[in-house]
Amino acid sequence: TILIEITKIGLWVWDVGSIRNWAPLLCGLLVWGFGMALIVVVTLEIFVAKVMLAILTTVAPLICLFLLSEVTSMIFYRWLGLLLGYALVLVFISSLVTLALNLMQWTLIREYAARAVHFHFVGFIPIVVVSVLGIALAKRVSWSALSIAGHVTGRQHLIGGKGGMLSRMRTSKGKR
Repeated sequence: TILIEITKIGLWVWDVGSIRNWAPLLCGLLVWGFGMALIVVVTLEIFVAKVMLAILTTVAPLICLFLLSEVTSMIFYRWLGLLLGYALVLVFISSLVTLALNLMQWTLIREYAARAVHFHFVGFIPIVVVSVLGIALAKRVSWSALSIAGHVTGRQHLIGGKGGMLSRMRTSKGKR
């Protein structure tokens, strides 16, 4: 899991440190601190996305009835956009966490692979940059996913509305 990976990376760096060489100790604490902050932000994003998906799928039978009327069909398309958006949030968050963990390991690979005794004090800077970037992206990913899904389902000419796929299906059923 993510917690185990963050703990492993922090422990690898922490093990190099000592009283005389305290830079790895600081880097290990930073890996744990920023890693835990990333985990908290990502967990909250995933929790909100899953709760919203549960609510949206619960009301699916009722929302599908709104597709029958031209007046209420926009409610269906908005619901579909939210459903796709929160599904995309889960995909984007998983990708973001994988990227953040790989970047965190990549920034520290030279130090903990060689178990360097001379771990430089500036070794924590890439960790801070990667972690802050991961947290900032995790906060932004929800908005981006919902925006993408909203734009895809908001295009009436592709899915519904006059000339759209669903309106053609409705008119072809009426002609039979």
